[in-house]
Amino acid sequence: MHKTIDELAKSIKTSHKLSESEKKECLAQVETIRHELSDLEHAHADKAKHIATKVHKATHSALKTPRNADDVELTSTGLERSIEEFEVSHPRLYETVKAWAIRLTGLGV
Repeated sequence: MHKTIDELAKSIKTSHKLSESEKKECLAQVETIRHELSDLEHAHADKAKHIATKVHKATHSALKTPRNADDVELTSTGLERSIEEFEVSHPRLYETVKAWAIRLTGLGV
């Protein structure tokens, strides 16, 4: 899970689509996601890894050039669905990842 988040952070740092301030904001949000997934990982390691992978795929779709809006929407929706079961048990994870999915749909629009 941590390796996937590390790769995600690297892709944000090297993205040509984001300004330096956007990169900084995104990286801060990714660190929050990392922290929340670490909490989940103690009880649900497979689920944490699955969500990290979904976060990475959705981010990759949003940052690639050319950007395919349908692909971004599809991967962001998949990301949101992957966290639905944690809305009550891990509300901060749920809110953080949902906010990330929303952010991704707005990148590059």
